[in-house]
Amino acid sequence: MKKFIFLILLSCFLSACASPYMVEEYEQGKYYFKKGNYKKAYEQLFPAAVCGNPEAQYAVGYLVYYGYGVDRDEVIGIFWIQKSAEHHYPRAIEALKKMRCHCHS
Repeated sequence: MKKFIFLILLSCFLSACASPYMVEEYEQGKYYFKKGNYKKAYEQLFPAAVCGNPEAQYAVGYLVYYGYGVDRDEVIGIFWIQKSAEHHYPRAIEALKKMRCHCHS
């Protein structure tokens, strides 16, 4: 059920990619992340992640993977971090390497 809701939200946010508020939401999300308000950061960063922003994808993946401000879900967290890595975002690539090493230990 959680994954179904995720897919519905994903499709809703895709229509918002052209929104002039996207940059503002993204910047607010970064601000909230730095301040440790992870729930608010997730809410602000998720639309940018859906629209393909690799830094937002990494941040959303990180928040979900570790359960900061949202329910913890390793599978969805890795999904977003992988999306970011596909855009060659260095922090995401490094995170995936560490996750692979951790899984094989």
